[in-house]
Order: sequence, then structure tokens, then C-alpha cells
Amino acid sequence: METSQAARRAQTEGAAASSSPSRTERVIAFAGEGLVELTLDGERASLACGGDAANAAAMCARLGGPTRLLGRVGADPLGRRLLSFWRSCGIDVSAVVVDEHAPTGVYVNELPCGQDDSQRPFIYWRRGSAGSRWSPSDVEKPGVWSGIAAVVVTGITLTLSGSCATAVWTLIERAPSHSIPVACILNYRSALRPDVDELARLALSADVLIGSVEDLRSAFPNWSPVEVFDVMKKPDHELVVTGGAVGASVHWSGGGIRQRAPSVSVRDTVGAGDALAGAYLAARFQRGEPPAEALAWGVAAASLSVQQHGCASSYPDAAATAAARADLPAATPWTSVASGGRPVSLVQRRMGPDR
Repeated sequence: METSQAARRAQTEGAAASSSPSRTERVIAFAGEGLVELTLDGERASLACGGDAANAAAMCARLGGPTRLLGRVGADPLGRRLLSFWRSCGIDVSAVVVDEHAPTGVYVNELPCGQDDSQRPFIYWRRGSAGSRWSPSDVEKPGVWSGIAAVVVTGITLTLSGSCATAVWTLIERAPSHSIPVACILNYRSALRPDVDELARLALSADVLIGSVEDLRSAFPNWSPVEVFDVMKKPDHELVVTGGAVGASVHWSGGGIRQRAPSVSVRDTVGAGDALAGAYLAARFQRGEPPAEALAWGVAAASLSVQQHGCASSYPDAAATAAARADLPAATPWTSVASGGRPVSLVQRRMGPDR
């Protein structure tokens, strides 16, 4: 075991060392809102930076890959704070529109006092925010499409407003003409009252779909992850299913694996799923890692994120993520519950057992 872990550590340290962007690397573009997080911890209050697409972009940039954010912020101190933070992460914010007519969105993260972390309340001030006013005209601005290797959209962005939904579909419709794959971070949020049929259509149109077990159950009631995978439309598509403390799995045309998460001391789970998504996408689209290795990087990044407060400001850099990845338990083959524990192909569930 020690020899195996040492070998993995050497491999991943090499990946971290080579993850600094070169002049010829292409960009991952993340589309969505940025939010200022107001954290309440007893009598203490602090500000951090959040928003699902912006979080995933921050994680991708922390790993050294060229990253662009598409969206809007208000022409106010909070908007300037977001822009400053994103620049410090290495994110290209040239496609972020500063809206003179709407404020930057805010949410409150009240840290739990002995209660289940998953049950904590969140309060959002985003209706009419600059982020909700992102529009198709923003997608067509000069330089937006320059050098893009992949586009990332989210379920939250789709459901924020009518203009955001139209902008998301504009991106998806334009991407094939540029030979650009699309990734979707599902992020179902019932408080936004999403159109479930439209959300499912978005998910199934993606080349890479990332969602929690709960997200998939909400968007695809009574469907298993295997069934979701089977009806995704793009060739060579991938489905990443996150499971919080238990880890995550990834399914692709050649198979599937589960990656167990390490046992860590959890301080704050906010943004952990976005960290996993950002690290996975960076590994796949920028370093060309296979899905299993990309998932290991995602789980490693998320496991480090939950040990700190501060949403995206808690995200690790490439060296820390590489070290955590090297210490992960070995992945196991994905198996269907219906298969009696045997590894099965991702279409056998619908085609029937081996003959």
C-alpha cells in the first residue's frame, strides 16, 4: 500500500507541476452568477465569494488552468469585491458585464450550532440582481468565444430568469459550431421553482453532466443514474454523480468507477460540490486525464474544501490537491444494484444481462 501511494503521489505531483497554463492551452468558460456570501458564525460575520458557476471557475483556476467567467455583477462595492477575488484566482473576467442598473446578489450562510449541516437555512437576495440580468447579448460580445475549449452551464443559471435561460440555450446552440463540448452542473434548487422538463432537457444535452444524487432524483424522478446516462444524447458522454461524504462515481461509455472520499473533519460543506466539478472539468478538458483520474482530483479538492469556511476562498491549489489525491483510497468498479455486485456495462441495465 505504501508503495502504491508513493507511486500515485509522484504521478499527481507531476500533474500539479505541469498544470500551469501555457500560451497554447484553451479556456474553460463558466456561465453563471457570482454572489457575495455573508457568513454568520454566532456573533461574528464575514464576507466571502460564492455562486455555483463562479465557484467551479475558481477551483479550475486554482489548479492553474485558463478559465473565463461569463455573467454580470453590479457596479457597487460588492461587485468590485467579486471581480477582485476572481482576478486573484486567475480567472479571466473580461466577459463579466458590470451592470449599472442592478445590485450584486448576496446570500446568508448561517453556520449550524449543533444542528445537521444539511438542514441549515440559506437566505438569498438575488431577485432583480445583476447576475439574474445576464442575457444573450452578453454571449455575443467580442472576445467571449476566443480560445474556448469547453463551456460550462448550470441548472441555477438556467432557472434564475428568462434572460439567463435564453443566454444558456444560446451558448449550447452556438457550441457545436465551434466544436466545443458542453458540461452541465445540474444543481437543482427547488426554491427557484425550476421547470423540471427544461432542466432535464439541459442535462441530457450535455457532453458531461455533473449532479448530486438528490439533483438527479429531482430532475429525473424514478430514474436511476444508469437510466439517465443511457438517454444522454451526446456521443462519448459522461455522468458524474456526487454523494457528499461517501464520495462520487463517474460513468462513461467504457465503464464506471466509484471513488470513496477520505475521512476528514468537516467545518463547512458549502461549495464542496462546485469544487469537485471545477477540479474534474480542469482535469478532463485541460490536462486530458481519463474520467477516473479526473474524479479522483475532484473528490480530493472537495475533501479539502469542507475543512475550511469561506466557500470559494477555501479552495485548495494544485499542490495541495495533488497531495490529497495521492492519499485517496483506490477507486472501485461501479456496479449496478441490479447486477448482484458484478461490474456491468452502462447499457446492460436496459439491454438485459450478459448471455
